[in-house]
Amino acid sequence: MLSALVQVAGTVDDMRAVCAMLGKYPWDEKKVSRSKHLELSWFLFQNLCYKFKEKTKLVYNCQNQISRLLGIEEAQWLRSELKNVERTLGGHIQDRGNTVHKWNVKHKDIDFLSMVELMRSFKQAGQELELPDGFFDLVGHYNDARYLLLDTAKVALADAESCLERILVNHEPRPKSIIQKAEETVGLIIRGEIVLQKKEQQP
Repeated sequence: MLSALVQVAGTVDDMRAVCAMLGKYPWDEKKVSRSKHLELSWFLFQNLCYKFKEKTKLVYNCQNQISRLLGIEEAQWLRSELKNVERTLGGHIQDRGNTVHKWNVKHKDIDFLSMVELMRSFKQAGQELELPDGFFDLVGHYNDARYLLLDTAKVALADAESCLERILVNHEPRPKSIIQKAEETVGLIIRGEIVLQKKEQQP
């Protein structure tokens, strides 16, 4: 159960890291374009939303496994939390699934940025393009897209952080209570007040 909690908390920390990655363009433009930086960072974030959902299920299942062993009431919070995850992260998870299993789903601002980069390359190659000068403001378009994606990611991150806090503090049985009960049970076993019986092997 503790390992599962570490993994779900680690996923939230990874989501924070992606927010930091979206906040800056650190690459050589000839090696990694601005649109590719946003595209890959955003797809990583979508994957982390999916991972958070799955790790939340893992925590719940581990909690209930140990609760059954300890003879305490099992948790009942999974359905409500999955509804919250679907409401707040579901769109990102669905886009991730479509990109993996069907056609690529790119954020419209990343798509537009890719088009600007393509048109700029045509213009630099000597093609005459009848487009307003503002269209070729790659840095400006990049910043607009980056800020929008970062704001969206921060909203999803805040929801994931709230879910983790509820698992740790609000939902019964709380992990701290389960650990205390496990320690008490181990102490009773060590003192011989509980005797474990071996299961008979089937012939």
